[in-house]
Amino acid sequence: MPDCLLKCNNLSACDEYFNEKVNNGFLGDLEPGEGEIDHLSGLIARELKKPLLNLQESLSVAVFLVWMGWLHYQEGNYWGPVYQNMGLPPEQLKWQSVLGDTFLQVVRKYNLYDFQGKLPYIIPILAHGYVPNWHLESYFEDVILAIYKNREKFELQIKREEIEHLISSWWSDYDGYEKYQSKVAILELVENKLNNILEALKHKDSLLRLQSLQNKLINKIELNELLTFPEDWLDKKELEKTELKEHYNSLLNWKEGQQIIETKNTELKLLERDIKEVAEQILQDWDKNLTDPILNLPVSEISELIEKIKVSQRMLVGLRGWLLHLFAPAKYRRFCGYRQRLEEFLNPLPIKYRFLVNPCLILPQVLPKLQDLLKQYSIAVSELSELNDTLREAIASNEGLYTEDLEELQAKLDKLTQELKEYKSKLVVLGKGDLEEGKEKLTEQRELRHRIDLLQTQIPGNTDTLLNYLPIIDKYAGAKKLERRLIRIKKKIKEARENLKIFKNPLYTLNESTRVFILQGKEKAIEFIFESLMLIDGFHKSKTERESQIPNRIKKALQHWWEQKGKGLLEMALEEKAREREAEVNSGLIIRKPVIKFDPIHKEVKVILPRQPVGKKADAWFYVLGESEQSQKMILPLVVEKDVYWSEATELVLEHPEPIYHLLFQCENVIRPWQINGIGRDNFCMLFDKHGELVIDNQLPVDGVYIITPVGSSVDLVEDVREQLSGYWSDYEYRYIDLENIDVVVVKTGEDISIYKRLAQLQPMLLSQNALHGITAGHSMIYQEQLPSLLFSINHPEEIQFYGLRIDVPGQETVFKPLNELKGIVGKDNVVYVFLAGLVEKKYGLYKITLEKRGNILWSEQCAVIPDLKLIFDQQAYKVQDNFREIGKLKFCSRHKCEFIPDSMASAVLRTISPNTVEFDTRQNDIQGSLVYHFEQKFTIDVNIQIPGIRWRHLDAIWKAETEEIWHEDLGDIEVKIPVIVKKPIKLSIGGGKQVISSPVRQGIATFNLRRFSDTLFESDKSLQEIILSCSKTEIHSFVIMRVRTRWQVKKINLIQRLQDDNRHLLLEWQDLGRAINRVVRFWPLNIPDINPIEQAIPDDVNRINITVPVNLMPPGRYRLQLAIVDPWSNDIASIPEQATENCKDIDIGTKEEQLKTYLGKRLEIVAFYHKDQEIKPEINYWLEVTELNPTFEEEIRLMGNVFSYAMDGSIDKMPFNPVSFYISDNKIPFLIDKDGDGVTYCRKCKVMFWEVAHMECRDAVILPDIIRVKVRGKL
Repeated sequence: MPDCLLKCNNLSACDEYFNEKVNNGFLGDLEPGEGEIDHLSGLIARELKKPLLNLQESLSVAVFLVWMGWLHYQEGNYWGPVYQNMGLPPEQLKWQSVLGDTFLQVVRKYNLYDFQGKLPYIIPILAHGYVPNWHLESYFEDVILAIYKNREKFELQIKREEIEHLISSWWSDYDGYEKYQSKVAILELVENKLNNILEALKHKDSLLRLQSLQNKLINKIELNELLTFPEDWLDKKELEKTELKEHYNSLLNWKEGQQIIETKNTELKLLERDIKEVAEQILQDWDKNLTDPILNLPVSEISELIEKIKVSQRMLVGLRGWLLHLFAPAKYRRFCGYRQRLEEFLNPLPIKYRFLVNPCLILPQVLPKLQDLLKQYSIAVSELSELNDTLREAIASNEGLYTEDLEELQAKLDKLTQELKEYKSKLVVLGKGDLEEGKEKLTEQRELRHRIDLLQTQIPGNTDTLLNYLPIIDKYAGAKKLERRLIRIKKKIKEARENLKIFKNPLYTLNESTRVFILQGKEKAIEFIFESLMLIDGFHKSKTERESQIPNRIKKALQHWWEQKGKGLLEMALEEKAREREAEVNSGLIIRKPVIKFDPIHKEVKVILPRQPVGKKADAWFYVLGESEQSQKMILPLVVEKDVYWSEATELVLEHPEPIYHLLFQCENVIRPWQINGIGRDNFCMLFDKHGELVIDNQLPVDGVYIITPVGSSVDLVEDVREQLSGYWSDYEYRYIDLENIDVVVVKTGEDISIYKRLAQLQPMLLSQNALHGITAGHSMIYQEQLPSLLFSINHPEEIQFYGLRIDVPGQETVFKPLNELKGIVGKDNVVYVFLAGLVEKKYGLYKITLEKRGNILWSEQCAVIPDLKLIFDQQAYKVQDNFREIGKLKFCSRHKCEFIPDSMASAVLRTISPNTVEFDTRQNDIQGSLVYHFEQKFTIDVNIQIPGIRWRHLDAIWKAETEEIWHEDLGDIEVKIPVIVKKPIKLSIGGGKQVISSPVRQGIATFNLRRFSDTLFESDKSLQEIILSCSKTEIHSFVIMRVRTRWQVKKINLIQRLQDDNRHLLLEWQDLGRAINRVVRFWPLNIPDINPIEQAIPDDVNRINITVPVNLMPPGRYRLQLAIVDPWSNDIASIPEQATENCKDIDIGTKEEQLKTYLGKRLEIVAFYHKDQEIKPEINYWLEVTELNPTFEEEIRLMGNVFSYAMDGSIDKMPFNPVSFYISDNKIPFLIDKDGDGVTYCRKCKVMFWEVAHMECRDAVILPDIIRVKVRGKL
């Protein structure tokens, strides 16, 4: 056996090593040495890479998991560090079950402690490590120090027997708590069921209408996919395609024009070259300026002159010329005139001299050719100019068009055509071959769903749940009987809750795994807590000789915590004990003061009397006496400790409200009275801190306060939610006020004013019970009917003479009042309370209040006063919208005639129903507009109303009113903003309540760390999980606030294909849900023999890929497209996935011409009809023969053919309604349309297929097939 873990080279050796170390059924006592975790991690990681995984019952894996748990676990994140340590890809969730199952196998094999928890892997792993390091401080403070300081107060030594009893009592408490908690939960389920039945009974007619509408819903894949598109998608896409086609044609024409211009330019260059070559034959030098003179030459006349000159040259030469000159001078002069005339024509041109001397050489041939070339050149220049002008006009009218790429436009057009083709094809299938019928059905289904949604909003509660109870509501006699049953159930729930009060929920402050360890760890837990107590006792009393049996890492952590924090906490507790000793009375016995507490859950005021020491065994009584002569009393049981008798602690509900409570404890001669102020007479309020303890000095406590006041009292400054008490306290109500950023609370009861403040000086502020919350005038508060009061503190009453008050009112003179002229404004604690109402003549409008001292401005604030107003929203708080646009309604109510005119620019208001009622989009934050009161003189004020919506956001981001999907790696802190009406606390839950987290609410905002959900998320096999927000206010139902995705998935897979040069070009696009690396796309051939699957890697961070495959490797047919993640650690060979596997889609590969070729001349034998999931096999042999394509829109692959069957005599019978058209995919035909546009029907009774109106007598036997399955065979 290895004597060192680092010498173990495989897991088997490690298992052997650990087997000798584990002897008490618990893994937490094993602690890693230096380098041992990394060594063990490497061995496990190496094992995980093997093709044949063999981790079963590996003790080493279990020890490693426990080590990782107590070392690295934090707030719900266990697997993250494990994966990181072993280099496992975080998206591969299978390793959690592999490792977790291995741990549970080890627990069973080695008979280890079998801890049970909500998370089947993580809780047992963590519980085997005692307490994770992250949670040690909570264990030290909430468990160990709490026990120890309780014993130290009474100078009691730590005894193992007592600790055993304490932990045993925790176990009993937990069992009892769980028992009655479960009973309450079961009864609440019954109550909920009865409530649902009652609601279903009350709304029976509406539910029946809803059920009738839902029965009309069509559940087809094609329809469900079509419903995901916007209602006007087809029209917009058709228009987009038309515009894109025009765009494309314009660009194509422009490019063709550019090509023509290039051709013309080339032609011009060639002409210029030819012109130059020809011109230089006769001209000394060619110049473009000679173009017009040449074009203007009378070439025909010049040619005649040259011919005449040629003849005349023969006549004028020699003797003949002399004789002609002598005897025919006129003719001689005519011959000479020819040359002179020619020279006149050619004079503007630099004709070479030799051609002037002898023009007959080449001038007759070259001049016409040159002139013809110049004419061609002139025409080409003119055409080119016209082309350029046309293109310039096109560019000017289509700015930016011609910078685009033609191929990109073609790709967009192809994609749009493909999208339209797929959309229309779905409509055709929905309409059983008729596109227009499909459109009508889609419209009907949309309208049907809209009606269903509308009806659902009119029925309270979950309509799906209520519909489930419709079949059984007739079994119940009626609403009255149900209500009586509900009353009985409520009584049982109350009884169970009373029993639940007997038991405590022990250790609820600890993290779940530590709690499980203590409550299920039996002797191990007792030993651990006892040893922890002895260790802290040693630290306190400087006794270090005792050897502790707990792990070293916990010892060190406990010692560090003790030195940094624990020692101080214990000293504070002992000092408190010393102060109690000063109250020693009667024989040196310490009488402990009772505590008055408010229980907001049960709405009760209680007095709690701690256990009291008494001199000897005798009857101990506790009395409560009121000034109204009402009294309560109870006898207290006694226990004996170290020869001292103690009365047990007790609680007593104060049944009657009293201005003063006289409390009396009596045990023979031991008597102790107390007097505590209650409520009534001059004391109109009772204050309790956030823990429910009575506030004695009337100073506002920290964080929050419960205030009990007479019904009808009002609280200035804060918006509160109140609830009435019951029994003798029914004339009183309580409210909880969050005191964050609040320094003063003013309670008005009739004419009485009670002011509660902190110790600090009060800064000037406006206070009024008539303040309107959730509505402002600009940034100014609004008050009803009268100005608010001004409240602030001064150092001494004499200072009041230096203060002055100024009130500015538009349209009136400014009012200024020295405060010493106002009587009775300085109250207790030098608090100044000034009634501003009545200081100005104008009643309504905007005011500016300014406080001055010795002429210096101390404070200034604006406010507005309006007539009475009540804002009534149709919901107390609007939920985060979840794929459904919610419309809210707001009504403005007043005793006076008023109306609200929405701001035309305010997008929140959707519709004005009446002058004082508007509908709005609940996603918006506020509603802006003008509030108009119709008095003799109309009063108008611009207001801004805050919509009471629940919102959420990532830290420091914008607030969101809609649900979103979050990738699990992006989990972090979020904030939730809630309206005041929503009761605290609020909670987030996941996994159907498997894990719940809560957060305090400060200034209306709660912060949640979503990483705490990590382990629960990965325990589920769901790829998308909902996070539910719930609050204690029953009127606001729980709702989805966001969703978390834990696994990569895709949707909206789209494939565009084209054929070119014996290659198949595929453009694959999809929408990613989540993130992943090492992705591939595979095409699995379906029923195509001798063809292998095609696989191609997908680059990271893309959602489209171009794939080119030779046609011979991917012939036309049906394929299963799969987007998958490749495991780089796995040697497994990929296999074809099932049809319903995620990230898969069956597709048809091939152009419409290939599709036709695939089926042309083949016999499609009808094998079966399918109707409502029922298979019907025909007894007559029917088959189709494909003849041609018959598309009704672009790119539609609709085949045309004829249907045949065998006649009675065995001959082939051609159906009379041929030809028929149909789609086919994967040997399935969704419709078969005859030449008249009618769909095929089949009579199950007569066993025949037909199209005409017939077989009326067969009734339900006649079906319209949903699918026709065929088998492709060769032609007969």
